[in-house]
Amino acid sequence: MRIPGALTNLTVKSLYVSVGIDTMIRIARMVLPDFDIYKSSGFRESIPIPPQDCAATIVRIISQEDKYLALIEALIQVDQDGIMGRKYPVSNLRDLIKGLVQNGFTYDPVNNLFLEDGKQRKTQGWGRLREGQDYNLSFLRMDIVHNSKIVRDHPQEHLEQAFSQLRSLVANKVEKRLGRIWTWEGDGGVAAFFYGHRQYLGTLAAMDILHGMVLLNRLNNPLKVPISLRLAIHTGTVKYSSDPSIWKKNDVIKQVIEQEAKYTPKDALTVSRQTESALDRSFAALLTPLKTPDGTPLFSYKLGWETP
Repeated sequence: MRIPGALTNLTVKSLYVSVGIDTMIRIARMVLPDFDIYKSSGFRESIPIPPQDCAATIVRIISQEDKYLALIEALIQVDQDGIMGRKYPVSNLRDLIKGLVQNGFTYDPVNNLFLEDGKQRKTQGWGRLREGQDYNLSFLRMDIVHNSKIVRDHPQEHLEQAFSQLRSLVANKVEKRLGRIWTWEGDGGVAAFFYGHRQYLGTLAAMDILHGMVLLNRLNNPLKVPISLRLAIHTGTVKYSSDPSIWKKNDVIKQVIEQEAKYTPKDALTVSRQTESALDRSFAALLTPLKTPDGTPLFSYKLGWETP
C-alpha cells in the first residue's frame, strides 16, 4: 500500500518521541524479526545512530516490505501492553489510526488488525491476507437443495431472477457480518470470516440467511417451489491463496463441504465443535447437539414455528 508522506512523517515522529533506540529496534523486530538497523541505515556499528534517523530507517524499510500496517499494530500493542513489563505510551497514536481510517482502513480491536473498509472496497483477503501464509478463518458453506431438479423444472427467466435474489441475500448477510464470499457457483458457495469474533459473526450470518430465506420464499420467489438451503460452518487454519483450485484442497474446506453434504438437513445450519466452542455460552444455547451416525460432534440451528 502507498503511505501518504504526512502519515509516514507522523509515524517517524511517534517512534523517536515515544521510545529510545533499543526499544525502536525491538518494535521493528516485532514486524521484521531479522531487522538489522546497521545494514538498513548504512551507519557503522561504531557510530551512534541519531534517534530520528533510526526511526526514519525503520519506517522506510518496513514500508518497503509492505508491513506498514503491522508496524502500527505493533505500536498499538506496545501502547496497551508495554514491553517486558514496562509501559510506553505511544505519541500521536490516535492520529495514526485516524490517518489509516481516512485512507480506507478500519480497525479491529478484537484482533488488533487493520482491514480494508468494506464500504470503500472489498477484496477476498480484506486487504491483509498474503499468499502462502497461514490464517485462522471460519468458513460458511452454502448449498441449494435439489438444485438440479429446480433448474430442470423452471424457465431460465425465473431461475435467473430467483438465483439473483438469493445471491444478493447471501452477499448482504455475509458482508453485513464482515465476511467475504470466496466462491459462488450454480448450486451454492463458500464465504470466509476473519474480522473480529469470526466464529460468532459467521454463525450469525448463517442464521441471518436462514431467516432471510423465509421472506424471500414468501415474497420474492418466482419459482413454483420454495428454495431450501443447507448451511455449515467450520473453523480452522488455512494457507491463504486467491486461487480457488489451491484453497479448496485445504482440509478445513474439505471438512466444511463434507459437513454440509453429509450431516446438514435442509433449511438448517450445522456448526462444528471448533466453531461452537468459541461462542459465548448464551449464544451457543441457541444451538442443539446433533446426533450423527459416526459420532461427529456437531450442533444445529433450524427455524421452528410456535404452535398456538
